[in-house]
Amino acid sequence: MTREKTLWELYKSGLKKYFNFRSRSTRKEFWVFVLATQLCVVLLTAADPMLGTAAALFAFIPTLSATVRRLHDRGYSGWWIALPYALIFVGTGLLSTEDEETYSAASKILDAAGLLALLWIWLQTFLRSFPRENPWGPVPDNLKKDCAPALPAPLKDLRGAPLEGPEDAVKPRLGKH
Repeated sequence: MTREKTLWELYKSGLKKYFNFRSRSTRKEFWVFVLATQLCVVLLTAADPMLGTAAALFAFIPTLSATVRRLHDRGYSGWWIALPYALIFVGTGLLSTEDEETYSAASKILDAAGLLALLWIWLQTFLRSFPRENPWGPVPDNLKKDCAPALPAPLKDLRGAPLEGPEDAVKPRLGKH
């Protein structure tokens, strides 16, 4: 059995994975890293805006990679993170064209879709980990005990009689009423 990581160990783990866009991050690892990083950026910005800007630029790539790993942990491709930014970028570009009347509605729709996509990604960071191995890696060690598939109870039909075999568990029973 593995021991639970401290907050500092979780933060260091996220920092060590600065350019890692291929594995998984648990909710706890993601949120400890992101909140600590953002707190540092806010404090440094309060002390010196130039220092805060440098810290925000330094934090961009590891925060992006942590978000991609979090999406992987949920079973989604990390490329989903590009969707909201692409929609907002195109929508803003349409709004700034010369024929503003023509593109205004399309721009607003694309911007709203981009914000909805950002909200979807944000929501994914709060949800539980995918309980099985997926293309981005095995179940994280600290989740193995929580995510182990439960053994199914013996299957019974509606009358309470046990079903006769694995075929019965997959195929519906037709013609027997």
